Amino acid sequence: MSLQGDGGFLYTSQEINTAVRWRIPLVSIVLNNSCHGAEKAQQQRHFGARYIGVDLVNPRFDKLAEVYGARGMYVQRPEEIGDAVKEALARNGPVVIEIPVAEHFPPAAPTPGGAGRYRLAASAAGRADRGPVTRSGDGPPHPWLQGIPSSELPVR
Repeated sequence: MSLQGDGGFLYTSQEINTAVRWRIPLVSIVLNNSCHGAEKAQQQRHFGARYIGVDLVNPRFDKLAEVYGARGMYVQRPEEIGDAVKEALARNGPVVIEIPVAEHFPPAAPTPGGAGRYRLAASAAGRADRGPVTRSGDGPPHPWLQGIPSSELPVR
């Protein structure tokens, strides 16, 4: 069983054809929010919701599965998910279950070592296009950033 978003599924959806030819009982659950969610969340958080290349215009994935010769299912209500999965697992072949979902970007997970607290910013003391490393949290500069001249760091 595979659980993935629509963006991730699009990277490998052609493998449904392989699963049909080899009779692999693959169940793919596709959560469709019509975007590359992880990338869009990053652009929302770090670039003021200026989105580039993250919104998708998708086919109906259940219909795409049928084009390849697999079983396609479209689930619109949460109470239908359990029955759809049971039916899919009982089949002797590949099944794609599409579930439309709303865009939702939960708070970002903490970065290992606390690196996510640090921001690079241009300042009056630095060059116009690059400035010194500054941090938005408390504590010493992150070890990964120590000893790197600010002119070699990208500005965010």
